[in-house]
Amino acid sequence: MLFRSVPIHPHNMPIQIWAETGMVGAVLAAMFLFFLGWRLKPPADWPPVSKYAAAGLVGACVAICSFAYSMWNEAFWASIVIAAAIIFLRARQDAEPAS
Repeated sequence: MLFRSVPIHPHNMPIQIWAETGMVGAVLAAMFLFFLGWRLKPPADWPPVSKYAAAGLVGACVAICSFAYSMWNEAFWASIVIAAAIIFLRARQDAEPAS
């Protein structure tokens, strides 16, 4: 017996993307992450403080995304963007030669 249904309460963000946007949305999300990773400087070139801060942010985001199902929560993504911007600005400041 084949039971076709779309889950209405996914239990993590990747499943929510798949359930709400289908294969097209999942592929677009994967492509976005791929090209974002391709565009960034290698972490080996980052200052140590920025490396650890970025690793902590990624780890926290993976943990939250694994158990939360509020993919479209603007406040969550705004806080992630602000934290990432602070990390990038700190890395940029640390990379500049001291005058």
